[in-house]
Amino acid sequence: MQGLRRKTMLWLSFFVASTVFIVAESFLYPLWLNSENLLKIIVDQPGKYAFDIVDRLSLYVFLGGLIISGLTAISVFILLVTRSRAALTSSMLESQEWLEELYEEAPVPYLLMAPKGALELPNKAALRLFGCTADVLALLTLKDVTVKEDYEHLKNLLYRFKNKLPIHNELLRIESKNKEIRWVLLSIFPGGKVGHSSGKALVTMVDVSEQKRLESELRAQFNEVQKFAKAAEASADGVVITDTDGRITYVNSAWMELTGYTKEDTAGGERLATFRGESTPNDVLSKLHEALQTNTPFKSEEMIHKRKDGREYNAEIEMIPIIDEESGIAQFYVYTERDISKRKEIDRAKSEFVSLASHQLRTPLLSMQWYTEMMLSGDTGVLEDKQREYVEKIHTGSRNLTELVQLFLDVSKIEMGALQIQRAPFQMETVVVSVLEELQPNIEKKMLRVEKKDTLKQEITTDAKLLRVVIQNLVSNAIKYTPVQGTIAITVEESGQRMIFTIRDSGCGIPTEQQHLIFSKMFRAHNAAKAAAHGFGLGLYMTKSIIESLGGTISFTSVLDQGTTFILSLPLLADSGQ
Repeated sequence: MQGLRRKTMLWLSFFVASTVFIVAESFLYPLWLNSENLLKIIVDQPGKYAFDIVDRLSLYVFLGGLIISGLTAISVFILLVTRSRAALTSSMLESQEWLEELYEEAPVPYLLMAPKGALELPNKAALRLFGCTADVLALLTLKDVTVKEDYEHLKNLLYRFKNKLPIHNELLRIESKNKEIRWVLLSIFPGGKVGHSSGKALVTMVDVSEQKRLESELRAQFNEVQKFAKAAEASADGVVITDTDGRITYVNSAWMELTGYTKEDTAGGERLATFRGESTPNDVLSKLHEALQTNTPFKSEEMIHKRKDGREYNAEIEMIPIIDEESGIAQFYVYTERDISKRKEIDRAKSEFVSLASHQLRTPLLSMQWYTEMMLSGDTGVLEDKQREYVEKIHTGSRNLTELVQLFLDVSKIEMGALQIQRAPFQMETVVVSVLEELQPNIEKKMLRVEKKDTLKQEITTDAKLLRVVIQNLVSNAIKYTPVQGTIAITVEESGQRMIFTIRDSGCGIPTEQQHLIFSKMFRAHNAAKAAAHGFGLGLYMTKSIIESLGGTISFTSVLDQGTTFILSLPLLADSGQ
C-alpha cells in the first residue's frame, strides 16, 4: 500500500512540475525575448534606474527558467529510477514464484529440517515418498522415519548437521506410512552461519530403492554364476557354453583335458561344430539341429567327436538351451559331454556275446519245443493227465525262452549296427491286416473290440519285415494290457508326405513318474506285471530302435487306468541318404 502511495505522489509531482514549467515558459520566454525593446522604451522615458530594473528582470526570468528546467529533469530522473525499481521488484517476485513452483513440482523429494530434526515444507515428491500429508510429516523427525538398523548412522549425520557441515548422498533406509522400506540418498545443506541455532537446512532424498533391488538381483545372479562356474570347473564331464550362433564362450578344465584343446584354441569365437568328428551319423545331427531350432533339450550317445591330435571318440552329450522367461528366446546353450568309447566297446562285446550265446541256445530250444509238441499231439503215445500237465509247462517255457532268445538276437543286431534294411514299396494295410489275423485268437480270447480306420491310399517305401515286427509288438502290447471286453483303435493316415500309424487301447496306462523310462532296455512299469505277467521289457526298446533306423519317430500319451496311445511317423518315400 505504501509503495502504491509513493508511486502516486511521484507521478503527481512530475505532473505539477511539468505544468508549471509549460505555463512559465509560455509567459516568460516572450518577455525575455522582448527585454531589449522594453529597455529602449524605459530609456526613452525618464528614470535613473530604468536600465537596472530591466536588466535584473531579464536575469530573474532566465534563472527561473533554468530552475524550472532543472526541477523537470530531476522529476524525470526520479520517475525513471522508480520505474526501474518497480520492474526489478516485479521480476524478483516472478522469479520467487517460479522457484517456489519448481521446488513444489520437482521430481526429487525436498523438505526443510529444523535444528532439532523436525521436517517442514515438504514438496509433493517428499509427500509421495513418505505416503502421508504435510501436517502428519510436520509431527515427525528424521529419526522417526528412519529404520532402527540405521539409527547409529543417522546419529553421526545429525552430529555433522549441528556443526553445519554438508552431507552429500548418504545411503539411508526410511520407512513410509504403509511400513514400506525405501532406500534413499540423503543430502543435507545447512543454512545460516556456523553455530547459528535457528538455521534450517535443505534436505533432499533421492529414492534409489529400485536401483538397490536391481543391485541385489544382479548380486544374486552373479553369485549363481559363480556357483555354476565352480560346479562346472569341478565337474568330471566336459562343459561347454556357446552363444546362439554356436560360438564357444566357455569351456571347463575337464573338456580341455578330454579333447586336448586349450582356452586359447577357443578364444577366437570358434564354433563347437569345428570340434565334431566327421563320423557322426546324419540323423543324429539332424535331431540336434531340430532341437536347436525349437529350443528344446537334446541328448545322444551317438556323437563322434575328435581330439586335437585328430583321434575320434564316442561322446555322450546333452544340450540344454537357457531360455529368457519373458521373450521365450534362447540366450545361450550349455553342453555337457563325456567319453563313452570304453562303454561302447563293452556294450559291443556284450552284444556279440549275447548274439553268439543266443545262436547256440536257439537250436536246443527249438528241438525241445519240437519234441514237446510231438508228445502233446500224441505222436509218442497217449499221455496221462499229470504227464500232459508237465509237458505243457515244458512246452510253454521253451516257447517263451525261444522268444526271449530271438529278442536278444534282434537287439544285438540293432546295437551292433548289423540290422539289414531292405526297402521296397508296399501297402500299409496289408501289414496291419496280417498282424491282426495272426493275433486274432488272442483278441477273441479276451473278447476285445478292434476298430480299424485306414485312409492311406499311397504306398510306403520302407522295410516291410522290420515294420511288421514293430506293428506286431504294439498290437500285442495293446491286447496284453487291455482288460476283457476292452477296445483297441487303429488308425493309418497320411500327413505331409509321412505315414502316421496310431494305436490306442483302453488298458492300465503308464504311471506318469515312469513314462520317461518306457523305451529303456529291460524296463517294465510297476503296474504292467499285474496286468500281464509275461514280458521281458525289450519290446518297446527294440521298437524305438527299429523305427529310428527306418528314419521315423515314435511317441506316446498315457493316462493311468484309462489307456495308452502310441503314434508312429514314417516317411512315405525312402531317404536316399539313409
